[in-house]
Amino acid sequence: MKRKVTVVLLALAAALLLGLSVFFVACDVGTESGGQNTEQGGTDEEQGDGNEGETGGETGEDDGIFVFALNNEGTAYSVIGMDASAAGSVTIPATYNDLPVTGIGDSAFSSCRNLTEITIPEGVTSIGAYAFRDCSNLTKINYNAMAVSNLSYNSDVFYDAGSNSQGCTVTVGESVKSIPAYLFADADITSVTIGSNVESIGLYAFHNCSNLTEINYNAAAVADLKDTSTVFNNAGSNSEGCTVTFGESVTSIPAWLFRYANITSVAIGSNVESIGSSAFENCSSLTEITISESVTSIGSYVFAHCSRLTKINYNAAAVADLTWSSSVFYNAGSNSDGITVTFGENVASIPAYLFESANIISVTI
Repeated sequence: MKRKVTVVLLALAAALLLGLSVFFVACDVGTESGGQNTEQGGTDEEQGDGNEGETGGETGEDDGIFVFALNNEGTAYSVIGMDASAAGSVTIPATYNDLPVTGIGDSAFSSCRNLTEITIPEGVTSIGAYAFRDCSNLTKINYNAMAVSNLSYNSDVFYDAGSNSQGCTVTVGESVKSIPAYLFADADITSVTIGSNVESIGLYAFHNCSNLTEINYNAAAVADLKDTSTVFNNAGSNSEGCTVTFGESVTSIPAWLFRYANITSVAIGSNVESIGSSAFENCSSLTEITISESVTSIGSYVFAHCSRLTKINYNAAAVADLTWSSSVFYNAGSNSDGITVTFGENVASIPAYLFESANIISVTI
């Protein structure tokens, strides 16, 4: 009997010890789990703050229109998207979160068909592919970016822009120093005004702007382009042609600038001193030219192959003699009924070789 009691007591003691062990282990686990939960709670709280800040940075919480992305250095933002329901006139902000906006990302505004006017600020230095592609109701582009990097032939930044409107107008602002290559290629532009401070224009910048009717050119002194340049190639081909007007600030017309453009008439500005080589070569729709008194230098092949030319109003007082290979008006008027040339009252000399090989039928000196 004593042995049974002893065994029972031992069993109870063992059970009690086991229970206490389980209890303390459970307490430890609970405490540890609670600690983990508290830590996780803290992490969640921190993460929540981080997401809020990041989301705010991406959604443009100040106006609810743009989506921004911070660059890797944390020094500037790019616009990478816009609320598709945004309509009318939109201006990209120059700064966001006290940092400059320097980029427009790939397809950032693509297919924003409610957009009618866009203003691009001075500080933008890069524009991605398809950035404004198929903004088909666009009517006005205010371009103020000082110096965007050149684009590639398939960038299609403004491809088909303005196609559902009556076309859009482009104003290149006074802050702009350079117009990048291919920027407006294949855009449905009807008129363009180029500011006086532009110093360089990239290859094919206005290539295939086939509905162009008006070019207002005010760039004081753009550097000569390369012989591969066709800035306005095919421009105006689907319209009745475009006219070119030079502002008072223009002192030189760069070589190759308007080659292969569908230009119908040109009035050289009153302050233009030089016309670069091949500046209007192969403008086969050009019918009338007025050369101002201020012109003192005319490059080779300037109006060569302007085959429909019918009238030249020549007022340059004293252009230096040309060489036999200058071919300024080579083949000009070959597809018209011939060209009439009228010399102004202030013309003191007619340079050598000026009209060689032109289809001239009448001259008034």
